[in-house]
Amino acid sequence: SAKRGISYWIGGQAAIDGLGPQTWYYNWSPDPDTQSDVTLPAGSTFVPMVWDETDMTTEKINKAKANSPSNTLLTFNEPDLAEQAGMSVSSALSFWPTLMATGMRLGSPAVAFTPSTSTWLRDFMQGAAANGYRVDFICLHYYYTGDPVTKANEVIADIERVYNLYHKPIWITEFALTWGSNSTVAQESLFMQTILPKLEALPYVEKYAWWSLSNGPNAAAWSLTNTDGSINTLGTLYNTFPNATPANLLANAGFEAGASQTPANWITWSSTNTPDVDYTESINGNHSGAYHLTHYRGQTGTWNCYTYQVFNGLANGSYTFSGWARANGAGIVSQLEAKDYGGAKVALPIPASSAYQLVQGTVNVTNGSCTIGLWTVVTNGSNWPYAFLDDVSFVKN
Repeated sequence: SAKRGISYWIGGQAAIDGLGPQTWYYNWSPDPDTQSDVTLPAGSTFVPMVWDETDMTTEKINKAKANSPSNTLLTFNEPDLAEQAGMSVSSALSFWPTLMATGMRLGSPAVAFTPSTSTWLRDFMQGAAANGYRVDFICLHYYYTGDPVTKANEVIADIERVYNLYHKPIWITEFALTWGSNSTVAQESLFMQTILPKLEALPYVEKYAWWSLSNGPNAAAWSLTNTDGSINTLGTLYNTFPNATPANLLANAGFEAGASQTPANWITWSSTNTPDVDYTESINGNHSGAYHLTHYRGQTGTWNCYTYQVFNGLANGSYTFSGWARANGAGIVSQLEAKDYGGAKVALPIPASSAYQLVQGTVNVTNGSCTIGLWTVVTNGSNWPYAFLDDVSFVKN
């Protein structure tokens, strides 16, 4: 899975080798070698962290930037706990302009307790918004001791509440049934089997990392490796379950084929003879990657445009379509649509927002076909309205 990663402060090289390659790694540090003298597997990605204010030095920030091939930075670990980062909201916000100046993609501080009701996270996000500070994704921690299935579903429900509060991509940078000694391997295994498919299915969950490798107060339960570093039953489950994420059927779904008038692999139609209003660009930011789709006409007047892909020969059944989108300006109606699948057209309104938000819907294909596209109508071009779309997905459920 492209989402799955691991923290490796504990366990060392033996545990890294024992678990086997993961997509991404972090160790609560700006430097991959700071906490443990390890060599990560070839092809993996290290994501650095500034753990608390002591990491906010020029040397460590430069080191974090140099050690981040994805240009991504995790920030302030559990600032709501005195024994962890132990930082006030105002202190964290005071460092944020320095972090933004790196140009890196920034994760929020990760709070220790129930993120959806955390007053620390709420006050931080409100303060960031009030100051115009950029927070690119939300980092969450979860340890909900109890019945594994019930607690897995409670975690998913809380993740959904967090997304609905902040409308930003989510990374779960620590999670297990319990951090301590109050679980068994069977309970952790059932929790993992219940929650992993749900994390894979949520399109706004970008990454997750299980806690953790070996050692600690109850290594036999939540650990993915044995104390000698060899992989154990839970680690094997983590590596192989679920086996894969559904394939995205859309071509050039992130518009990364490059800047062009009509996006590669997409079709353009306009009843107002203005097909030139759709193109790919990097101006004003993307949800991910280097480009996004734009519907915009740099002159007054009314216009419309449809950018779409057609699918035939589909297996009948349930499909999910989604995209990250935003719109701006009066007199514009834009929507991500699914139609011609054997049922009524499903149209998802593109939100008027300065930040990308996820729109998602489902259709039940009964005729082996479907059309997925962005439809925009402008009735008052004097306000220079536009719609942006990025990271579109169409997958079989």
